[in-house]
Amino acid sequence: MARKRMIDPNFWRDEKIAKCSYMERLLFQGLWTFAEDSGVGRASPLLIKADVFPYDTLREADIEKSLAKLASLSLITLYEIAGQRYYHVINFKKHQVINKPSQCYLPLPDCYGSSAVVVTPEDNISEEEDNIREGEPEIPEHEKNISDVIDYLNQKTGKKYDGNISKNREHISGRLNEGRTVAECRYAIDVKCEEWLGTDFEKNLNPVTLFRPSNFDRYINQKPKARADSPEDAQKTGKKTIL
Repeated sequence: MARKRMIDPNFWRDEKIAKCSYMERLLFQGLWTFAEDSGVGRASPLLIKADVFPYDTLREADIEKSLAKLASLSLITLYEIAGQRYYHVINFKKHQVINKPSQCYLPLPDCYGSSAVVVTPEDNISEEEDNIREGEPEIPEHEKNISDVIDYLNQKTGKKYDGNISKNREHISGRLNEGRTVAECRYAIDVKCEEWLGTDFEKNLNPVTLFRPSNFDRYINQKPKARADSPEDAQKTGKKTIL
């Protein structure tokens, strides 16, 4: 059952809290609210999601990861007794004044002595994640190239296209899979930026338009608008040669 709790104004300036994401801060406050008056609660991601995030589409794995983060910062203790997982908010009674505490039914981590197994953040890492941490495999080259192209487009246009959105990646990935190079993708960006920046067509400087199959082949075969004149041409036209 949820309880009314207090938030110390210093909470917002705490250096440990500064290391938490918005979700982790909200989760931490939610843990106080649903903890017993001893500061103990059930560390079940499914239960926590139902209590604290009933309207959000969070995965249980997201909550599990956030619990581990709070534990790594020594904001909570995660422990297990007889196969049941619990959390204890560290310094709970220091920040919460309980005038008439309710009866507490959940065990504190030191109630069962050695039978209470403290769960460290590393214990929450899956075998797959642990292997990734040990091996630190590099990001696949194809993924790097897609990110490179999107980053270059953002740099040239001043936009902030998100490289994690499939719509922004789809056509770039398609062109690279056809054997096109990052250099060709950059060339298409350069030539169309030269032509469209500052005009009504600037809105077309996006990953979908630039790398659509029907457009891309034309763009990489388009000559730059402001290409340098040769010395011979300069003599004929009287223009200065642009180096």
